[in-house]
Amino acid sequence: MGQRNRIAVVAALVATFATLLPASSLANDAGISEANFSESRGCAPFIAGPSRPLVGSSGSMSTNTLIMGPWGDMFGRTYYQTSQSLVDWRIPGTSRTLRVHERLLPALSQVADNLNANYVAGRSYYVYSATAFVWRTVGGTLQPSEHAFGSAFDINPSSNPFSRDNVLRTNMPDWFVKSFTDAGFCWGGDWVDKKDAMHFSWSGPGATPNYPGRPAPYPPVTGASGYRGKIFSLASSFGVKAGTIITTGDVTGNGAPDIVQLSPSGRIEAAGAAGDYSSVALRDFSGTGSDESLLGDYDFDGRSDVWVPDRSGSSIAFDVWTHGSGFQQSVRVNTGIPTTSTKLMLGMFDDDFIPDVYAFDGFGFSVFGSKDSFASISTQLAMPPGADASWHFATADHDVDGRGDVYAVSNGASPILSIRLATGSTVSLSPKLSVTADAAVDFSDYDGDGRDDMFVLTGSTLSVALGGGSWGAPESWFQNAGTIPDDAGPECLGDKCDTIGYVSRGGIWSIADRPRTKPALAEFFYGNPGDVPFSGDWNCNGVDTPGLYRQSDGFVYLRNSNTQGIADLEFFFGNPGDVPLIGDFNGDGCDTVSLFRPSQHRIYIINDLGQDGAGLGAADFYFTFGNPGDVPFVGDFDGDTIDEVALHRGSTGQMLLKWELTGGAADRTFTYGSPGDVPLAGDWNGDGTDTIAVFRQSSNNWYIRLENSAGNADHRIHFHAHGETSSPFVGKMGS
Repeated sequence: MGQRNRIAVVAALVATFATLLPASSLANDAGISEANFSESRGCAPFIAGPSRPLVGSSGSMSTNTLIMGPWGDMFGRTYYQTSQSLVDWRIPGTSRTLRVHERLLPALSQVADNLNANYVAGRSYYVYSATAFVWRTVGGTLQPSEHAFGSAFDINPSSNPFSRDNVLRTNMPDWFVKSFTDAGFCWGGDWVDKKDAMHFSWSGPGATPNYPGRPAPYPPVTGASGYRGKIFSLASSFGVKAGTIITTGDVTGNGAPDIVQLSPSGRIEAAGAAGDYSSVALRDFSGTGSDESLLGDYDFDGRSDVWVPDRSGSSIAFDVWTHGSGFQQSVRVNTGIPTTSTKLMLGMFDDDFIPDVYAFDGFGFSVFGSKDSFASISTQLAMPPGADASWHFATADHDVDGRGDVYAVSNGASPILSIRLATGSTVSLSPKLSVTADAAVDFSDYDGDGRDDMFVLTGSTLSVALGGGSWGAPESWFQNAGTIPDDAGPECLGDKCDTIGYVSRGGIWSIADRPRTKPALAEFFYGNPGDVPFSGDWNCNGVDTPGLYRQSDGFVYLRNSNTQGIADLEFFFGNPGDVPLIGDFNGDGCDTVSLFRPSQHRIYIINDLGQDGAGLGAADFYFTFGNPGDVPFVGDFDGDTIDEVALHRGSTGQMLLKWELTGGAADRTFTYGSPGDVPLAGDWNGDGTDTIAVFRQSSNNWYIRLENSAGNADHRIHFHAHGETSSPFVGKMGS
């Protein structure tokens, strides 16, 4: 072909693809991150890594046990892959040798340097016991211990015992602990909900400074199927919408691929893998959005971040909105990617842990590597053979070499999958799944076997074709009958919505930013053990803050900010055995402390707070409502801005609601909850009307309903104090 004709063909191809290839047809998948394996949010990067996979039984594991998902990628999928990767490492300055995974050696080399520097400075710590590799689960669970991967070890256990009561007991000097944590290890003494001062575990390569390269994943446990094997059909909590990006990534933290929808407005929604994609597991907004946003872990915390391209300059830049900030903070990433690049994808090509950008240049993809901050082209990959503008494009790792290949899928009942490997070679397959032009197509490892599976979302129907042979229930490694799926909670459509919180036995208040799984927390200390906690708007500013009833002295203590400190107002409250009821009972925008006297089955309404240091004062009025044993709670159940008192009858599970502050029969009665549940109410969606919820101590779950009627909970949220009883509360607690 002559040069003039070749130029004309290339120009036509560029114009065709730029015009016809819609952003929503590109799946921007950088895979599941393997940078963070931190055991606790108390350790850097201050978010726990992916949940360890579930196995068949607790205790010592069979040598036939399979390790699925990211943990298998990093440490080995079988006993033999892991055990053959173990090496001996002697703790410097001691005679103790640990059997550890070879991928820890770069981190342990830094530990050795840190310890030796302290020994030279004259410091010492006697190590009399040290153990590492044990092929077992965590006691009483179905999750492997980090000892099973050779990524954890225990030092001097009798002097540094495990503490379920969260009290740190240790004789380890700070310098000794810091020698490990500075190199990327998580110390059990830094755990949040309990302490295990003997225990150190590696937090992964993202936590170790200058970790040398990204290791290739361990070989899969199944052979390739060509996506012609087992197919699963699931109902997604949302469907394909015009102008949005549908892709996969781990935003819930169990290591499995969630379905994520990114809209040009910045709205982010995820259907969680746990729960079979049937519920919204995450709902957030980033500061900016685009119809070509990408998804990948930029900051090594193991959660997918949202990359929003900015084409306003001479080259493309990205605002990366980080998962760890709730997508509220961004990092500006400048690149050398030309703005003439029509389409963008993320994939793992370089040997670091930041995704690389695959930029379409008209007849192929230029890969801009993160190792030089996306300044130049690392390699160029030609279009997969046969692909045209109508096909669906994605990145995935077909040959399991740790580098992202370019996938192109045609439309039709018998589609073609054409793959351009990172090596430049090509593969052609014929998946069994039907693909339509308006479907979303992506590839990620659903069954955890080490091979990417094919995801096709058509409408709200999700079909998954396994990339490897079938080894069992594909979801069994990340969920079982006891798994509680992540829940994004009610969507707040009004100006202000209630949130949930709890107080631990030790007086730590934990407030969720909104009712959802894994919320952002505000935590502070207020009160003494045995105090009865509640919340209310004491100074009429629209923000609820803490209150306490101290039965030991009969006083109520109110504070006007959600911070640690002394009470701003205190007064004597009622009689022994009285129960505080908090609400705005006259519609003036201020909450007051009224009371329920169980001995009389009587409710006393008091519309003013007590005088500081004095008594509560006489009731404005009182009435009798309910039967002995009924539990009262407060809410504005008819939306008239005046709170009413309702009852939960534990013996029958009935809720009894009234529209007025009067005695007599309930205006509405229905069944919700179980004996022992704590009844509460809140305006969960901002419509001005409070609806019911219960907190169940036996499971530590909140069950929130969006109507005052019988039925199943609309939202089930696992949020509680770990290892002890939680005292739940509800309120508009501010930002």
